Amino acid sequence: MTMSGLLPQRWRTGPGDPHRAEALAGVLDTPPLVPSGQGLTLCVRIGTQQLLPALVALKSLHGRLGRGRCMVLDAGTLTGADRATLAHHLGDPSIAARSSLHLDGFPPDHGWEPLLAALDGRADTYWLLVDPHAVALGEVTDVVRAIAANRSLCGPGLLGFAAGGPARPDAERVLAAQARTKLAPHALLLGREAAPIPLPPERYRANPAKKDLPACTFAAFGKPGLRSAAAHAAASCTALATLGR
Repeated sequence: MTMSGLLPQRWRTGPGDPHRAEALAGVLDTPPLVPSGQGLTLCVRIGTQQLLPALVALKSLHGRLGRGRCMVLDAGTLTGADRATLAHHLGDPSIAARSSLHLDGFPPDHGWEPLLAALDGRADTYWLLVDPHAVALGEVTDVVRAIAANRSLCGPGLLGFAAGGPARPDAERVLAAQARTKLAPHALLLGREAAPIPLPPERYRANPAKKDLPACTFAAFGKPGLRSAAAHAAASCTALATLGR
């Protein structure tokens, strides 16, 4: 029996989730990711229920980039067994406990944690923040070019922060700006970057309302619901077929 037939209850999902755990179990039978190269970190923030889609997201993107090391930010629910699974499949990544990140005035649970981790860690490393419900379906040429040029980027399911860019800002000043502008945290911080690259939406966006696979290279399926979960499952199966080669 393969690992796909032994899913623990904590990984299983309900009808309102943006993915189906059983449909993604095949990722446990794919070869482990092999970290390679310096200067690139692929970072994802997850709890135990997002472990399977995160493996699909990171393995599929790493396979297209051909380089990078992974980092996992624990949302607070990863178990010891989860950490062992991540260590095996992601090449023993750094797994940061929620308590290890100092917020220094930024509010928890509002999307700030992965952004602050990227700003703190990018002195000499390019950081890609990856949505755990995203899938790389083809060549990610625009991302490769942005990394090579050390340019920050923004697209559905993916945020890139160039190495050597500005460190984290003063929390009071940024939160005051957010109150005035109503911008999301990532939009506020990207405004400090030197000409960030917007990813072409026709290649980096999914439409879960369609029954067929999206015509894009990197698709994010974070919206809860049956259609989104079905589209994510179809895209994941396509990506997993390439990982097994």
